[in-house]
Amino acid sequence: MRILLTIPTVDNRSYMGSSYSMRFADNFIPSLGLGYLAATLAKRGHEVKIHNPVVPESVERIVEEAERWRPDAIGLSLFTPHMRSVRELFNALGEAGRRPAMIAGGPHMSALPEDTMLRHPFDVGVVGEGEETVCEIAERIDRKEGFEGVAGTAIRADGGVVFGPARPLIDPLDRIPLPARDLMPPLRTHRPTPASIRRFPLAVMITSRGCPYGCAFCDRAVFGATYRAHSPEYVMTEMEETVSKHGAKEIRFFDDDIAIDRERAEMLAEMMIASGARTPWTCNISAKAAEPALMKLFKRAGCWQVLFGLESGSDRVLKKLRKHTTTEMSESAVRAALAAGLRVRADFIVGTPGETMDEMWRTVMFAKKLNVDFAHFNKFVPFPGTKIHAELARAGRSFDYEENWSDTDASNIVYLPDGASSREYSEFLSRSYKSFYLRVSYIVRRLSRIRTFTEFASHVKGMAALLFLK
Repeated sequence: MRILLTIPTVDNRSYMGSSYSMRFADNFIPSLGLGYLAATLAKRGHEVKIHNPVVPESVERIVEEAERWRPDAIGLSLFTPHMRSVRELFNALGEAGRRPAMIAGGPHMSALPEDTMLRHPFDVGVVGEGEETVCEIAERIDRKEGFEGVAGTAIRADGGVVFGPARPLIDPLDRIPLPARDLMPPLRTHRPTPASIRRFPLAVMITSRGCPYGCAFCDRAVFGATYRAHSPEYVMTEMEETVSKHGAKEIRFFDDDIAIDRERAEMLAEMMIASGARTPWTCNISAKAAEPALMKLFKRAGCWQVLFGLESGSDRVLKKLRKHTTTEMSESAVRAALAAGLRVRADFIVGTPGETMDEMWRTVMFAKKLNVDFAHFNKFVPFPGTKIHAELARAGRSFDYEENWSDTDASNIVYLPDGASSREYSEFLSRSYKSFYLRVSYIVRRLSRIRTFTEFASHVKGMAALLFLK
C-alpha cells in the first residue's frame, strides 16, 4: 500500500513567528522520525513517500501531493505549534470515505491523545513510538480491517476515545533500520541554526531514545523515561552512510544527552578515532556527564562543540525545574569543555513559573560569566505532556493551542513570569541577547575563532537576527 508521511503547518509564520529577526535564525532540519517510519514501512514492503520533511508543509501543498500520488493513507507527525492546520487539512481533503485513511502521530498526539482524537476525525492515532505500531496499522488498512486492539493506538468510538494496549518500547534499538534519507530532500536544503554549524551540508543523527532525568519542562510522551541506545557499530554505520552516500560534511548528534551511558560514549569516540574519520561533529550533553577526560576524548574524536542545557543561573529555579544540577555543576562542565578546546553553546529557559525578573537577569549575567561561545535565552512555553503544564492546569490555567495557534511560535509570549508585564518580558528577551552578543570583547573573540566560510556566513546570519530584534 501507499503511505504519505508529512508534517503539517499553516505557513512559515506559524513555525517561526511574527518576529522578522527569526527569519535569519531559522532552524529547519529533517524529521528523522519520519525517516525511521519510512524505512520501517519500506522494509515491510509498503510504498512510502516523505513530503518535504525539512520545512513543515502548507495544507495546500499536502493536498496537491495527495491528489497527485493517491496514497492509501496519510500519516501526520503532529507538533503543538501546527495544530490549527490539522482542521484545515481535513476540510481540504473532504469527507471520510473519499479521503485516504488518516493517521495521527508525533509529540502532540502522544501528549494529548484523547483531546487530539476528539477534536479531529483521524481514523487512528499512534501513542508513543510509532515504527512497529504504524506497520500494524498499515497491515490492517491493507486487509480492510478496523484498528481495535492494535497496541499503541487510540481510536474514536461511541463518542469517546478507546485506547489499545500499551506497546512495549523498542529494545534493542538496532532493530530499527537506518532512517530513509534517500526519501528526503538533499542535505543542502537543510537550514541549521547559525550557532550549530561549521561545515555544510550538515546531517542530524539520533543515537538513543528515552531520558531518565525527569525535568519538569520537558515532554517524554513519545520515547519515555527508559534510556535505550543504538550500538556504537550501528552509529558508525549510519555515520559512514550519511557521509559517503549523502554528502554530509558535519554531523550533529541530537540525542537528549549523548553520554547518559558513559561507557558507550567513550566506546563510540574511540571507534571514531580508530576509523580515521575526519567528519566534525557536535552534540548535546548534560552538565552531569561533562567530565574533563570525556571532553578531551570527544575533542580527539572530532567533536568541535558541545551544547549544554543549563536552563538557569539560579539554583532556586534549577531546583524548581527538577533539573538535578546546580550552577556550580554548570560552571565545572563549561570549564571542562573549554579546557579541552571545545566550543560551548549554552541554552537557558527564562520566564518559568515563579521566576522573578531579577533571576532572569541573573541567568544572563551567569552566561557572560561562563564565557560560553553561544547562549540562547529561550522563552518558557508550557508544552502539553510536561510536568509544569500539568501543574499549571491543576492551578486553573488553560492553553488552547489549536485556537491560539501561534501560542508556541518563536515570537509570541505564552506565559508571563511573576511580576512582569508583556512589554517588560518582551523587552527582556530582546535585551538579553543584545547584552550577551553585542559586547566588544565577545565580538573580537568570535571573529578570531572563525575557521570556515560556512561558520562566517552563520555568524552574519546571527548578527542580522540580533539587529532586527525589537
